[in-house]
Amino acid sequence: MSYNKTGRLIAFAASMAAVVLISGCRNPFLPSADISISNISAAESALLNSAELPVYNSTPNYYSYRVRVDFLLLNKVGVNITSVNIFYTDQYGVPVSDYKKSGGKNLKLRQHMTPPANNDPNGRTESIELLVLDPQIYTAILEPTLTPKYILATMTFRGEDENGYDIKLTAQITIKGYGF
Repeated sequence: MSYNKTGRLIAFAASMAAVVLISGCRNPFLPSADISISNISAAESALLNSAELPVYNSTPNYYSYRVRVDFLLLNKVGVNITSVNIFYTDQYGVPVSDYKKSGGKNLKLRQHMTPPANNDPNGRTESIELLVLDPQIYTAILEPTLTPKYILATMTFRGEDENGYDIKLTAQITIKGYGF
């Protein structure tokens, strides 16, 4: 091989490496996680498998107002959920409660979601439970200007899969006041 051909091969390899670095290409042999939200429900509600969290006009036990979010993993790549942002709005999309100043309630967490064994075609379900109702949100529901008496809680989960790809999933539940 002559010097000219070798020089061109080195230049070609260097230019391809530069393209890969600049474009942020990842290794095609490292797939991203196949994950989705399969269900969202009130953890202890009679309305299981419903995207509504009923709140009654009495002194609330905030722990009983948990929301369970189920995630379905379909391939062999696990996921680490590292944070969730809960943003509260009224029916028109206007932010409510004192959380509007900070862009919602931001929670840090470390939840590892194990992939299904042997690429099970049914996948594997993992769950996260969150306390979406707190004194600030309860006070916002009591506001006389909030009609009808419900608040939308939009939860955005962020993290990374085991191959380094970013994960962002969003779910929404209605916090509805009864008897106010």
